[in-house]
Amino acid sequence: MKRHSSSACDSMFLGLCENLGEDVHSVRCRDIQKHLHACADCRTYLAALRKTIELYRRYPAPRLSQRSHRKLLSNVRKRVSRSA
Repeated sequence: MKRHSSSACDSMFLGLCENLGEDVHSVRCRDIQKHLHACADCRTYLAALRKTIELYRRYPAPRLSQRSHRKLLSNVRKRVSRSA
């Protein structure tokens, strides 16, 4: 199986995101399926994504204490302000 360029993979993932509700027999979905068949990196990424979704669905979200919640928000705000 050949490896694809990063931009080809990025394009396929954009297509996945844009077409989640689309008919699986559409041209775009068939293109995505062909790409996944030919690209080991994308198959690996998709398998990891499926496993992540499965785990999120299986386990309840953890409860954070007020202190932990405040600390988390503070850290997020700091990172956002640094990247702006």
